[in-house]
Amino acid sequence: MPFSVDAIFGEQGTRLFEVTAGTEVRFDVADSISHTRSKKVTQHPVEDGSQVADHIEDMPDEIQITAFISQTPDSIQESITASDTRAEDVYQQFNELFEAKKRLTVITGRETHEDMVISRVTRPRTAQTGDGVQLTIDMVKIRTAVTEITDAPVRSQRGAKRKLGKKPKKPATGAQSQSVAAKIFDRVAG
Repeated sequence: MPFSVDAIFGEQGTRLFEVTAGTEVRFDVADSISHTRSKKVTQHPVEDGSQVADHIEDMPDEIQITAFISQTPDSIQESITASDTRAEDVYQQFNELFEAKKRLTVITGRETHEDMVISRVTRPRTAQTGDGVQLTIDMVKIRTAVTEITDAPVRSQRGAKRKLGKKPKKPATGAQSQSVAAKIFDRVAG
């Protein structure tokens, strides 16, 4: 599902997130879009108390979008079809995407990010937001392991010797089964 952000930051205008064919989520203002790439350096203590950093792990890419949606329709066509709950409807669309756990393609003015999922939707309410909805949407890139299934070679069983491990010794009988301590006790007592 492509997500498209056409943002002129801080200015009013349509901000389009194309979710599926025929479905749009419009922002009035996209305040910020942050792209984060990071690596994790693993560290382990050794005997002398120092830390050894011996591995670097690629962390998934992250995007954070802060946007505002007002109750005011942003086009003549939308003013005809818009409800009184436009901002709430957009908020619900993001909640549905969040709950559906669907992979999205996020297209910003500079980059395209595939296989992104919404990891957090934050909605602060302040006196300045009024009837509108301010959202912070965090997205994380999903990485999956790639596996390959192959046929295992068939081994011939004819004439092949199989190692079955060591065979257990025969259990001791009579005098062989008596411990050394028991033999000494018998001699002293007897």
